[in-house]
Amino acid sequence: MNSLLNRPAWQLALGGGLITGIAYQPWHFGFLAWIGLIPLLHVWLNQDAKENARTGYVFGMTHNLVAFYWIGVNTGASFWVVLLSLIAAVLHLGIYWAAAGWVFGRVRACGNGLALFPFLIVSMEWVRSFGVLGFPWGNMVLS
Repeated sequence: MNSLLNRPAWQLALGGGLITGIAYQPWHFGFLAWIGLIPLLHVWLNQDAKENARTGYVFGMTHNLVAFYWIGVNTGASFWVVLLSLIAAVLHLGIYWAAAGWVFGRVRACGNGLALFPFLIVSMEWVRSFGVLGFPWGNMVLS
């Protein structure tokens, strides 16, 4: 397991996002949502706030692209409208993971911060569910 975590941060974020995204598919792999967070947590524990924001954004974009690709195939709109809306949604939703990574890095700089991780993820998903651009169906608890 340790050799898997000795990869560059962007690879861990990409892999974790892929694993958590697969958890949302209708294949009964919901437990992968919790396994996919392990690489992200490993990266966030070993970097500063700025790098955590970057890797959080990569994780968030990958996770949301894999989890919500169906938005692009279920709309019935033209191809370009669908593609641009999917890209915009993925870019927008990645910001929440970047913000969570930044907050985690700032809190971790003052102490351990490990106990903050579950509360931070739940809070981030709660905030993300509000407003016109809210995605309440994308919370981890639903995978």
